[in-house]
Amino acid sequence: MIIVIFLILLSFSLYLYMAKDIRIENSLPYTFISVILVLFLGGMVKLLKLSVYLIAILGIICFIISICKFIKCKNKKDKLKELVSPGFVFFIFVSLFVMYYHKGRMLTKWDEFSHWGDVVKVMYTINDFSTSKESLSAFQSYLPGMSLFQYFWQVLLGEFNEGVLFSSYQILAFSMFLPFMTKITWKNIVKYILSIALIGLSFLVFFNMYYKTIYIDCFLGLLFAFNLANIYINRDNYDKKNIIKLSLSPFLLTLTKDVGVLLAFLCIFIAFVNFIIKNIKNKQFEIKDYLPILIFLIVIFGTYFIWQLKIKISGASQAWDNPLDINFIINSLLGKGDIYGVTVRDNFLDKLWHFKILGGYLELNVISAILINLMLYYIIYINSDLKYKLNNLSVLGISFISFFVYMFMLLVLYLWKFSEYEAVRLASFERYTGTYLQGLLFFMVFIVIYNDFKKVKNKNRIKMDFFAVLLFVILSVNTDTFKSYCKRGIKDTVDVRESYNLSSNIIKSKLGKERKRLYFISQGSTGYDYWVLKFSARENIKGINTGFSWSLGTKYYDGDIWTKEISSDEWYQELDQYYDYVYLYRIDEQFISEFGDLFENTNDIKNDNLYLIDKENKKLVIV
Repeated sequence: MIIVIFLILLSFSLYLYMAKDIRIENSLPYTFISVILVLFLGGMVKLLKLSVYLIAILGIICFIISICKFIKCKNKKDKLKELVSPGFVFFIFVSLFVMYYHKGRMLTKWDEFSHWGDVVKVMYTINDFSTSKESLSAFQSYLPGMSLFQYFWQVLLGEFNEGVLFSSYQILAFSMFLPFMTKITWKNIVKYILSIALIGLSFLVFFNMYYKTIYIDCFLGLLFAFNLANIYINRDNYDKKNIIKLSLSPFLLTLTKDVGVLLAFLCIFIAFVNFIIKNIKNKQFEIKDYLPILIFLIVIFGTYFIWQLKIKISGASQAWDNPLDINFIINSLLGKGDIYGVTVRDNFLDKLWHFKILGGYLELNVISAILINLMLYYIIYINSDLKYKLNNLSVLGISFISFFVYMFMLLVLYLWKFSEYEAVRLASFERYTGTYLQGLLFFMVFIVIYNDFKKVKNKNRIKMDFFAVLLFVILSVNTDTFKSYCKRGIKDTVDVRESYNLSSNIIKSKLGKERKRLYFISQGSTGYDYWVLKFSARENIKGINTGFSWSLGTKYYDGDIWTKEISSDEWYQELDQYYDYVYLYRIDEQFISEFGDLFENTNDIKNDNLYLIDKENKKLVIV
């Protein structure tokens, strides 16, 4: 069935090729984004699942029409020859490979359970966005770009498949490279092979576990680069067709994550500068030339506004909604005032200089990594077409300078949005910083693959900028990364989830198809158990304990922020009012001594047991 879904998604680009003679490489990422757009709009009017079926039906129709057109086509040989291009063959091969490679894979990473995987399962369970009150999502306001694409596969599969979360993610990611492979022919076999190696390795430079996670940060960097490269390549060609394509890419960038809005505006600014340079060079100024900028702005504002409207109408909780304290932020940046704020600033600056953002043979800190990027950008610039030197300099220069704006904004966000516990530790610093750096790298990869090799005296030599980027990528990838991919892989993920799946199966077997309000307990843990169990038992959850309350009673150590101090009576009052069942995943003697009086039989207080809240007798009874 997964192959059928893949063919349905391909059918739209196949139709454009047969009916409009548009090469598949040029249309494929945009037809994928169009699928996301239709699902997004359908979800807005509570027709999310119906939208999937409508797209599937339309895809089947397009596929049949395409086959018919091919049969009637007089130049079948030429059509087939153009269809079997290096770029499309690469995409088919890598798509089939990732579908096979991720078969049976299970989620194992923290944020996959708290959001990136969980939100897709929520949508699959209730056929609505995570903004729904039924979703119980921890981050209801997160934008659903990638999740919608993953949801499409799950619905057509008819069952929730975690391995498909990985393969669908990577299929969408790899499609982004196709428009930049159109100049590669079968005669350029050396460049073709090197380009495939460059693409595959480039994902691992700042996200060495990319192929084993569905974290969105790397993809966000890819989308940023995709938008930059489109502006770079289409600097003189803003016809109707390109405006449609260049509107779809900022739509997905905006819909993928909140910071995508900032990155989208950066792309708009770069495009604006390019238009000004073009007008200065042509010594003319026409307002109509700036129509694409207006369209891009409408796309960005419209997408974000619609989502914010959905959040407001649904009454969904806003993630990271701490109030803005400008004085605190300014004083912290200046090294004054609150010790906590100054500590965050100092830790941030220290990480810029001492944190090894790159592994491999280079082992560079953040500042060194951006300087290496600048050097590579300069190599690309000096090899660029003389006609576009100034335009290229604006794209390369602004995207580089904006890195420091991005990092400044990241520091502000740590002081503003994050809790003190997360801010002092600079939670996810590597991922957030890597997003932009990975974006700059992907941008360079797009450009050097798209550019033709220079005609030099020695035809066996490749273009300097291509070789420089490839060498950087090879030296940056940590050799330990390859070792990790050679280990048991999928078997490891199954082993990690084994005990959790046992627990979720207990819940499912005892509750059947009923959805109840459950209180999960995992004493002394930091919450990983809670998030995994919440994800695994999604189908049976109608309500769940929130507010870091999976561990109860006396704190286990100084600084234990994970254990909620609450008495036996207080906990029962909460259970009586809001819950139907209690599930004990991991408990200890401390839990039994402090809360054992609430159970009907203390001998029944054991791990991996489900308890009914008997509200008449005020006891927890084992099921």
